[in-house]
Amino acid sequence: MAYWKIRIQKEKDMLAVWNKELPKGTFKPEMKKVPMLGYAAAGQPLENLDGQDTYYVPVDGNQKVDFCITVRGDSMTGAGINDGDIVFVRQQPEVENGQIGCFEIDRINVCLKRFYKTMDGVMLVSENPKYAPMVFTADNCEDFKVLGLAVIKQSKIR
Repeated sequence: MAYWKIRIQKEKDMLAVWNKELPKGTFKPEMKKVPMLGYAAAGQPLENLDGQDTYYVPVDGNQKVDFCITVRGDSMTGAGINDGDIVFVRQQPEVENGQIGCFEIDRINVCLKRFYKTMDGVMLVSENPKYAPMVFTADNCEDFKVLGLAVIKQSKIR
């Protein structure tokens, strides 16, 4: 008899979740919405985020993020970032060597890459060996801007 009472209670608990009610004692995270600013390349840089419609994506309220982007391309697959993933970014003016960030190049292109400082500029490195590192100096890049640090990602189940 006790077995059936426990089973019935478990099924009630599952039904409560299906009814969008969480069982008592379940932690419910506070959510916030951050702007989706468009696409960033994981491959060759894409045109910048300006002029694209803005909508908002929910994220755990404890995450220190300011905006998110949708990844296009396969250059960051070695870091577990795939085409179509949403990457949440903390806006900041600098990133450390080896960190993955979101960058704007010449006010036109936006990409998501691993960052390294060089003697005379910066190098953005893909996490896919079929893509060569991109080196930017004053000679080949008029304007380079760090948009922020990639903090978390949201993936589709594949």
